[in-house]
Parts: sequence; C-alpha cells; structure tokens
Amino acid sequence: MYDFQPGEPFELFYEGLVEGYSGDPKKAAKKFEDAIKKDPKNPAAHMYHVMMMEFAKESEAKLKNACEEWLKVAETNRDQKQIRRATYSLDYYKADADGKAKMLDEFKKSIQMDNKVFKNELKHLKKAKNE
Repeated sequence: MYDFQPGEPFELFYEGLVEGYSGDPKKAAKKFEDAIKKDPKNPAAHMYHVMMMEFAKESEAKLKNACEEWLKVAETNRDQKQIRRATYSLDYYKADADGKAKMLDEFKKSIQMDNKVFKNELKHLKKAKNE
C-alpha cells in the first residue's frame, strides 16, 4: 500500500510512531534518531524524537541538545509552528518543576492531534507493513 523501502526516512518515521503508540518510547526514540540521520532537515522527526526521549526518561542534558537541534532545523526551514514548539521545549528544560508541569500540558495541547484519526492511520501502516 505505502511501498516503504527498508531504512528510508519516511518508513523510520512511521516505525517510530508505531513504537511510541505501542508503548515503547526507547525504541521509538531510536527510530526517530535513525530517521533524523537519514533526513536531518525534517522538523517533525526532531519533534517526535524529543517527545519519545521525554517519555523514555532521557537526561535533561540530552533532551536540551535534541531541542537545540530541532530548533536549528525549524529555523532553517522557516517553519514557524516548529520554531514555536522547539523554543517552548527549550524553555521547558530551563523551568522549575512547577513550570515544567504547566508547560508540558500546554505543549500537548499545541500538537492538536486527533487520536482517533491517528490510531486509524497506525492500523493502516501496520497492515501495509504486513503486505
């Protein structure tokens, strides 16, 4: 259906999404890291990489570095939405515990992903990989 080729950035990105929503953020973060190596200019891969690193409880130093890379890519692409998100994430790692809790809640709202639509897409992706 999608005709993914093993190891191509798009496939690695979606494998990261599948791993993340299947409950394995460490594997997901690795997939996004691999996707970034293949296509370092994809700000969405950087964004999801940071999210999965957060869920996998990576160190704040690693997360800050990943956010800085994400911001550079977003600025290079002149992607205002991604610039706002990356900047917000960097600010998050500078905040105290209360500030982080508030900012994380606001960041989740900024993504505005319809979970039902996304789960349906994941179902199609899993089916496509098995074809």
